[in-house]
Order: sequence, then structure tokens, then C-alpha cells
Amino acid sequence: MVRSTSHTETAPIESSHVPQEVKELGEVGVKTVDKDKIEVGVQKVEHLDTDTARLWFRFPNGKSIVEEFEKPIPWDIYEYKLARIVDYSNQRPATFNRFLDSDGPEVLIKETQMTVEDSTLDELREASPGELYIEDQVSGDKTIYQVDTWETVDPKELVDDDRYDPEQKDDNKDGEEDFDPVYDVEHYTLAFTVTFVVLFLILDASGIF
Repeated sequence: MVRSTSHTETAPIESSHVPQEVKELGEVGVKTVDKDKIEVGVQKVEHLDTDTARLWFRFPNGKSIVEEFEKPIPWDIYEYKLARIVDYSNQRPATFNRFLDSDGPEVLIKETQMTVEDSTLDELREASPGELYIEDQVSGDKTIYQVDTWETVDPKELVDDDRYDPEQKDDNKDGEEDFDPVYDVEHYTLAFTVTFVVLFLILDASGIF
């Protein structure tokens, strides 16, 4: 007796039918490093004042993470976290705009807990990539919140050498440049334009054009 069997092939699930939550988990999984860090790209840079820059990072689920940095002026990888992040990504102040490219360098973030006052809680909730765990306590006439959120990983935690040790500062004085993440992008674009115009005028005066 011949026993017949039937086999039904299961069609692959189209990406449009995959729940958004599953897509987000997949993205987070691909971007996870060493089980507790996630690679993210820089979304935009805000110039707050002469001393502070705010960077927006793209979390895999599409939301943004915001972190403020002290501007590394003068450029110093031993003193400023932002300078170390740029250096660890093999960039320099002059190439900082590479971070804003869609295929630009990514940075690592990790979960952390921060203390905020109620006046900043709404802003933090908007910027958080997920649900916030909030523990509140009263201090004087203010409500203080302990909030689970994300922050960039300091490259000092990522290297197994002393390249960011302040004791090495005197031995590596090269590469110290003034830095402004907004100004530098505009400055180098303007410098290129001016150079091109001057070159054109020189060639025109010589009769080449």
C-alpha cells in the first residue's frame, strides 16, 4: 500500500505584515553590542550656548535620545567626553559633520539612571525611547525623580589602554583644536566656497577663462 502525504509550503511573512514591535526588537538586537550597549546614529546637533551642545541620537525604535555635552574648547580628549567620542570614532573636529550622514559613524549608548526635577520630566519623557521607570521623592519644596534612561558610553570604558588617561596629556599635545559642532560644519563649508571663488578669480584674471 502506498501512503500518500501532502506538503503545504508556508509563504514567507511580508515585512508589511510584521508587527511594529517585532521590527523594533529586531533592530535593537542587530544594534546590541556586548549585551548591554546599543549602537545609535547622530540625528542632529543643537548649539545651546558657547559652552554647551545638545546631541540627538536615533534609537532603533525610531525615537530620539537627547544628551547635553560640554563643548571641548579647546580640544582635549582627556577632559571632555564629547572629544573622546569623536576621537574613538576616528573622527576629528574638521570631520564632525560625518556623524550627521545617514551612513556616518555610530556611537554606543547604555542604560543609566538620572535625577531630574519635575520641570524637566515632560521633556525627558518625550526624548526617552521607551517607557520610563520613575521613582519620586520630595526634597524640600521640590519633587525629585530618579529616572531610568540612556546615555552615551564614555570611550574610557571601551579601551584597554591609557589613551584617554590624563597623565598622557603632556606626551600627546598634538591635535588640540577649538571645536564647535555647529560652527565647524558651517565653517568648513564656507571655507571651501571662499577658496573656490578666489581660485576662479585668479584663473579669470590670468585669461584662462
